[in-house]
Amino acid sequence: MKISIAVAGLTVALFLAGCGVPAEEMEARKAQFVGKPLSDVSAAIGRPSAQDRKQAIWTYKNSYVTRIPIQSLRNGTWVTIGYRNQTNTVSCTLTAQVSQGVVVSTQYEGNSCARFAPPLSDAA
Repeated sequence: MKISIAVAGLTVALFLAGCGVPAEEMEARKAQFVGKPLSDVSAAIGRPSAQDRKQAIWTYKNSYVTRIPIQSLRNGTWVTIGYRNQTNTVSCTLTAQVSQGVVVSTQYEGNSCARFAPPLSDAA
């Protein structure tokens, strides 16, 4: 469990760090829903995929194909000679621990969590 929390924390840190987010904002985003009623969080990011008295879980997964050009250097000029398809998969799971309808902690896991981490000004 501790490894999962560490990995999730690192994932969110890398996600936000890659966007050039200052450390203070990164910490604020990781905790943006803590202390908020679950209904406010649902209004901000949508209904959870699964929910019980102790936790709510939001999940997202999508795959898409990117066409990558195949190039060759001919007579000193790069020429596209074809394309290959590359399948990309993005996903995120946000798990919120809930006590009496209020979020007490959150855990992000995945490589595309922006949808579950809206700008701080928009978070309910």
